[in-house]
Amino acid sequence: MKVSFAATILILTAAALIAYTFSFNIPSYTIPSDLKPYTGVFGMYSPSNSLLVTFDNFTAIRAINQTAVPNSQLLKLTKPAVTVHMSSVSSRTFVTLLNSTTKVNNTATIAFVSQGAFSNLSLGLSDSGVPSVPLNGFDTYNVTDTSNGLTKHEWISLVPEDSAVVFSEGASPARTTIGEILQVRQGLSPSILSV
Repeated sequence: MKVSFAATILILTAAALIAYTFSFNIPSYTIPSDLKPYTGVFGMYSPSNSLLVTFDNFTAIRAINQTAVPNSQLLKLTKPAVTVHMSSVSSRTFVTLLNSTTKVNNTATIAFVSQGAFSNLSLGLSDSGVPSVPLNGFDTYNVTDTSNGLTKHEWISLVPEDSAVVFSEGASPARTTIGEILQVRQGLSPSILSV
């Protein structure tokens, strides 16, 4: 019994040594040191402590299938009376963060819209009389959204440089979530892509 065990080990060792000696060389490559970091649009708005980040590139989806993205309402604000349809959205990101105080998840939507839709929304908010609340260098507005037949109270902020609309449903935790996202956009907090 000891001889058969020793013989088996000896044969396996010899087979491994032969295979190693005659094995194929595995090519290896060095990553260039000047490789630029990935700076996807969703990373500009996604804090490093994000629990979940999703990204929808509607421009690419529509290029393959025009009917794949229904022209539903992204936003339908009651005051100001402004509607943003999905046809004007080029891409959308959802970012979910954990509120460390309440231990509740908060999700914000970042929608990148056409210049026309952004301009209508921006002018509507500034002319509506809805008071703006400063947050990290941006104005936020507490609005009522009745898109797709659902009434939601949301905080909303606009980022003119990107034609982006950032909004989140709820009270002060929603505003806090928007604040964390805008800090990443300003480079004041680390992005999910930088960790």
